[in-house]
Amino acid sequence: MAEPQVVVDGADGASVNPQVAAVKASLAKVSESFQAVIAQQRPWSEVADRSQIAKPEGFNDALSRIRKNIVYFKANYLAIILGMVALSILWNPISIFWLGFLGAAWVYLFMIHSQPLVIGGRTLSETEKLLGMIAISVLVIFGLTSVGSVLMSGITLGLVAIAVHAALRVPDDLFVDQGPAPGTYMSFLGGINNPQSVAVGV
Repeated sequence: MAEPQVVVDGADGASVNPQVAAVKASLAKVSESFQAVIAQQRPWSEVADRSQIAKPEGFNDALSRIRKNIVYFKANYLAIILGMVALSILWNPISIFWLGFLGAAWVYLFMIHSQPLVIGGRTLSETEKLLGMIAISVLVIFGLTSVGSVLMSGITLGLVAIAVHAALRVPDDLFVDQGPAPGTYMSFLGGINNPQSVAVGV
């Protein structure tokens, strides 16, 4: 059986599985991106400001409001979606079990189990192990359990709530950041690292 490759951590000279190092690096980038997005969160009192709620003049006005409010309240809207997903999962406790089971399987195979995985006398490569876990996760979430429908229900409820708020919230007093921040996992949210701001008008 082939020995797993190791790399040496320059900090203390300890041997580290390269798979673990790659996972930790990816998690660090995701965490950094999340922190950058959360840093842009607007005060919730501003989100719930009833004095800025008004019926749009028409469909085009509603679309314009949605576009501007999504840019400005992107961090708050992301929190709303995550909150709706969390509530949906809590409403269906069996989903917690399946997600915990899958999470534990990923952690064990890619962070705890350092030896190559052998199935039926055949040693699986890291790519095969990764693709296999992705396939199993998709099958469990969307095929064998109701977890997929629970997640989609939470996301849908969050998107509906966001669309309603963004269409009703008058954006004439808002300021938004310019341009997306390339090179981050969440650069699609736009303006994560750019401090420049411009006024949003209707």
